[in-house]
Amino acid sequence: MVSHIRGGYLARYLEDLILQIQAGVWSGALYWLIWWLVLVCALLSAWDLARFLGRTQGEARALALKNQLVMENYRALEQKLRESAQLRHGFAHQVTALDAMVRARDWAGLERWVAARKAEAGDQNRYTGHIAVNAILQDAAARARGLGIPFQVSVAVPRELFVPDEDLCALLMNLLDNALEGAARTPPGREKGIFFQMRVAGNFLPILCENTFDGQVKTDPQGRLQTRKDDPAFHGFGLAQMRAVAEKYSSVLDISWTEERFTVQTALQNPLA
Repeated sequence: MVSHIRGGYLARYLEDLILQIQAGVWSGALYWLIWWLVLVCALLSAWDLARFLGRTQGEARALALKNQLVMENYRALEQKLRESAQLRHGFAHQVTALDAMVRARDWAGLERWVAARKAEAGDQNRYTGHIAVNAILQDAAARARGLGIPFQVSVAVPRELFVPDEDLCALLMNLLDNALEGAARTPPGREKGIFFQMRVAGNFLPILCENTFDGQVKTDPQGRLQTRKDDPAFHGFGLAQMRAVAEKYSSVLDISWTEERFTVQTALQNPLA
């Protein structure tokens, strides 16, 4: 203080030292502030890039799924048109044959033809009066016959259900598709088959599907079931659709399996009850 009052050398030296320290402190603080701002900007940019990539990947998956569905619908339509053309062609030949039998008064041949057509009609089972459910089961039964898989059905539902056809199709078609794929993987020498049950019980619609399989399942680290197809990024949506339908009707999709059998069941609840 005395040196400062008298303008001495010690006071000037201390003032210069204090100014240098203050300049260093402010310079260091500015340095770290700049680095902190750069880090925040980098993190924000990385987060925005990750969101963009995730959104792009999701859109790509959705587009691939739509393309797959379009191609499947196209193949199904093409197959229906081909079958329709074959039916028309076969019907023309049958009409010609019938006309020849009538002209020749071949009543025995005509009886054999009618008996054969009745037998063919009997092969197409009618499982229920509900049009959508019956069509889905008939399609699954035809595919099961083509794969050599016994298909057992027990259905007791009315012509009208509280579940719309679009929800029934999403649930039953995915359910039976998975059952057919699983049963087709049943090892040789082991009994294979599919059992499907559906009925109305009060305000509920219990559905059960059980199929044989090879005993192998694929799950994620959380134990959730995953598809075994080669490209899982564009598959596995059927299980999500089935769960969504079950949750829509206040139910859950219960999945269980043993070494030989795979079981999926749910009980849809009438929302108006």
